Amino acid sequence: MRRNNSRLWVVGLALAFFGCEGLTDLEVINENNPETQRALESPEDVEALIGGTFLTYWDGTQHSSPFAALSTASEEGTSSWGNFGMRDYSSEPRVVYNNSSSYGNRGTNNTPWNAMYAALSSTSDGITAINEGLKIGIDGGDNTRALAYAKFVQGLSLGWLALEFDKAIIFDENVDLAAAAAGEFEFEAYTAVMTAALVKLDAAIALAQSDNFQLRTGWINGITPTSAEFIKIIHSQKARMMAQVARTPAERTAVDWNAVLAEINAGITEDFVVTATADFTWWSRMTRHATDEGWVRADYKTIGWTDESGGYINWLATAPADREEFRLDTPDLRIWGCGSSGELGGQCVSVDGKLTRNARRGGKHGEAGDQEPGTVFRDYGPSPFNANRGTYHFSMYHHWLWEDVFQDNEGPMTYMQTEEMDLLKAEAYIRLGQDANAMAIINTTREAAGLATITSATGPGLQCPPVKLACTLMDQMMYEKRMETFYTAAGVSYFDRRGWGPLAASAPAHHQGLVEGTPLHLPVPGQELEVLQQQSYTFGGVGTEGSPPPSNMPSASFTARFADIYAFEPGMTFREKIEFIESNFRTRVGIELMTRYH
Repeated sequence: MRRNNSRLWVVGLALAFFGCEGLTDLEVINENNPETQRALESPEDVEALIGGTFLTYWDGTQHSSPFAALSTASEEGTSSWGNFGMRDYSSEPRVVYNNSSSYGNRGTNNTPWNAMYAALSSTSDGITAINEGLKIGIDGGDNTRALAYAKFVQGLSLGWLALEFDKAIIFDENVDLAAAAAGEFEFEAYTAVMTAALVKLDAAIALAQSDNFQLRTGWINGITPTSAEFIKIIHSQKARMMAQVARTPAERTAVDWNAVLAEINAGITEDFVVTATADFTWWSRMTRHATDEGWVRADYKTIGWTDESGGYINWLATAPADREEFRLDTPDLRIWGCGSSGELGGQCVSVDGKLTRNARRGGKHGEAGDQEPGTVFRDYGPSPFNANRGTYHFSMYHHWLWEDVFQDNEGPMTYMQTEEMDLLKAEAYIRLGQDANAMAIINTTREAAGLATITSATGPGLQCPPVKLACTLMDQMMYEKRMETFYTAAGVSYFDRRGWGPLAASAPAHHQGLVEGTPLHLPVPGQELEVLQQQSYTFGGVGTEGSPPPSNMPSASFTARFADIYAFEPGMTFREKIEFIESNFRTRVGIELMTRYH
């Protein structure tokens, strides 16, 4: 077994990756403890270590942070509550991202950063143990499965770092741990990190193709895919990340769309669904948001495209500070259903049975809640938000697709839909000049939602809505994808929108990109920079993209807390912990700790 265990290094480097706060949350291994060596030499424990890494990835990406801030920043959901950065990063005008280590909502970049490196550390330990001769299963018969799964999680973790951050450290089993512990590591640009992620996913595919296996129960809760099914999941994940990594329309255009198309064609043929558990071991903040209309609403920038009342046009033309919520009049059955009676386009009866009106086109609105619930969204009446924080946050509509499933906090959580892959394929077709193929895909979801069939890529047959009479086929694809992927995987809307359109003023027209001042990616967490004694930096804010944090943004110097010292092996004395740091990690951080705790 190698002497420099990577999880030891992660902690011994004293937060260079994880920061002070993250240290107390990690299971830290002292390589001098014989129990550590026995654990890493046990096939069962090494397999369990690898098997738990997808949950680590999931916990770091699909929960409150970073989901909530990414959702409101991309005008998917809307909320003026301050939790998880929702208000801060959907405020207009947009504000600079607060990259201080003392910022209350620092989890937006801290949580995924910490979790991705925790997953990378564990996978690296497991891969190294196998490479050094450990055999899982009879005669090592399960080694290939463990290695393929570890490479898969490595790809996911590096991929998320590339998607959310401007740069990151590429960490795997090949890192020179002694050099890294001495501070000899480099940040790589997001493009290089994504390249590394795709290499890992390709390695996972090659391993899975070399053997027949089935993933163990609990590795991805609710499913136990065969190696062939696992390969499809990996291909689809590659396709998603290859497109989403783009920061601008120019970068999105430059994506190798033929390669994306090939990955989609080799990908999933049914939804990739993870099952939530009542004890919240497996859960998703998206589904929690979907059960409480008082927590968040659906942003009009997502659901307003097909409005025929003029309300959305007027809302866009109004200064953000003066915007008020309104009811849509839309033919989209995902927003406004037709009730239990009446044919498509005909007269519908309201829920209480007292009002008959044309719920599909041009009908008069009744009392609050009179609109029939759509298949995905419904009218919940006035927003519960504080008007003093901006009525532009308000919306009468809420996503309710998962509402019944999660009444008991358990059930299927759709992480990747076939519709997402189909509409990504439609985007690829459009960019490759194959409009007819794209129209066939777009019409599938349009027609299911009661919208008119698109018969041409230009002219009246394109069925442009009132809000944008001169729309494009790409516009129609974007609307369909935003509607179909609402509250599935965290970040989908944010990563798509930054590549779909340039940063644009909020008014007066509908736009497909992010609002001016929205950061295109987030910085390395401030507390990491403090540990490394590097200049803090940030992104976002109108006219401040890429500039240092403003003077009113606190940025405390590195301080190791007493609790951080006690993140080592249980039973170690205080002096043993200090000596451990001193003997293993003679870095600026180790010296700082020795100085503070002598």
